[in-house]
Amino acid sequence: MRFDFLTAAFVSQPALWSFNNALLTKSLSTRKRHLNLSLESLQDSSIENTITTTEGDPQPLLSSLPLPPQKGGFLRRFRDTFSHLQDPERFIERRSAELGPVFQMYQFFKPVVIVGGQDAVKEFIQEREAEAKVIYPDLPETFRELQTEWSTLNMDSTQQRFKEARELFKDMLQAPEARSYYLSTILPEIEAYADSLLERVQANPQKEILLVPELKELCLQIFARIFSGEGLTKEQVQMFLDYNSSLLTISKVTPEFKKGKEALDTLSEVMLRRFHAMEDKVAQGERIFVFECFRKNKGFLDVKNYERISVGMLLMIWGAYIECAALMIGSTVCMLEQNIDPTATVLREIRDQEAKGEKRTELSFWDGMKYTNGIMKESLRLVPPGAGLSRYGDTEFSLAGYRIPKGLSVQLDPRIGNKDPSLFEQAESFEPLRWVPPGASTTPASSSCPFKGMALTLGTGSWFPGGNGAHRCPGVPLAELVSTMFVSALSERFDSWEFGGSGLTTDGAVNYVNIPIKISPDDLGLKFSIRQNT
Repeated sequence: MRFDFLTAAFVSQPALWSFNNALLTKSLSTRKRHLNLSLESLQDSSIENTITTTEGDPQPLLSSLPLPPQKGGFLRRFRDTFSHLQDPERFIERRSAELGPVFQMYQFFKPVVIVGGQDAVKEFIQEREAEAKVIYPDLPETFRELQTEWSTLNMDSTQQRFKEARELFKDMLQAPEARSYYLSTILPEIEAYADSLLERVQANPQKEILLVPELKELCLQIFARIFSGEGLTKEQVQMFLDYNSSLLTISKVTPEFKKGKEALDTLSEVMLRRFHAMEDKVAQGERIFVFECFRKNKGFLDVKNYERISVGMLLMIWGAYIECAALMIGSTVCMLEQNIDPTATVLREIRDQEAKGEKRTELSFWDGMKYTNGIMKESLRLVPPGAGLSRYGDTEFSLAGYRIPKGLSVQLDPRIGNKDPSLFEQAESFEPLRWVPPGASTTPASSSCPFKGMALTLGTGSWFPGGNGAHRCPGVPLAELVSTMFVSALSERFDSWEFGGSGLTTDGAVNYVNIPIKISPDDLGLKFSIRQNT
């Protein structure tokens, strides 16, 4: 995902427990002028300034506004950090229930303001983010170095290079033309994987399938072919996994960081060679969509910035794979956790599209899979990967009636609103129909859902699985397309699947990796039941 791309990152959980306060204090030295780590000391800061709403109504002096509420107590920095590491979703749920949708806490021993709920999120992204220039990334130094200067995660939204990259993302990730073009790569890869899975289940129906690592590699291969023109060797797949696992290491001296840096350097060289191969093919008259996007947008091929292009190709593959794999895995597992079996409905939807004359090789076929796409959205609502990236500004500002001091990081968290009954009726229920337009043709059972399509009318700040604001993830449409195709392929071949026993807690729940995002573990085993009649 981040779901920015970081929102979906698969980072090794053990590395995160290597945090220690001394190292964190050192890594924050560059921000001492912005932020005193003691939240209590922020109570004394003030600024003589007035607040004006978009309608022009004067508000109380900024200095008179309270800070967002927080839990007190001795060693709160450590208690918050470790409680959040253990179960982020439960921590956010309890703390927001106690303090409201906007509150202060500590993450990794650092203070941060959590912002949730539609009203506060909407106010932030429509007004405060730009007004107060909350644009500076609050990321570990190791992450910033491994992402390089060319990653938009390392840029503030006012930079020209950020704007250039976002224009590239529109053409390469979001445009219908792009998704249509990529179908010829995505569809054969998914069909081949689903056929292979079917053959293995036919050979041994009782054998557990470790789906998570398989889908990671599947996504890496798909997006390597899309963005670099070729698939990956086993060694290159491992390099991407090593690179991803190194992103949140706290020190550059750790073996994980060194391995990630080596992977970055090697893969960048591979991408550069592949881009030059694209140039040769284009010179011979072949059409390559990704090359056209680089040539069309400023700041890349027009200035022959090959470093930016090669690193950009690498980061495109990395970001797309983590987001798509997270959604493909999440939707598959979420159905089991919610004890529902929508595969028959998905299959009927496929047959309806075929009866209309729609072809799987065309985007209109998959855009018409409204119920199946609703499974993706509902999975992201009930099993969100996590919160967005923290960012801070150098100006004090107001938000939701609170004063946010300069330098204090702000993090938008979708989990607070995702189960808000004022936004989502029967919020604890898994119901894809809440995302299906009322006029869309569905199965007869759809008439029994009184809130069909209601989630589509909620507006800004109600649902944001890929982050929000200027740094919202541009890859969500592509991730939803790939995941819709994957669940469709499974539903045609299998009528159900169940947990096999591996990768579960003692009480039978999925033993999720929770930091930095929530994702099923690599050892989660699934068993599939072959569909007899299609």
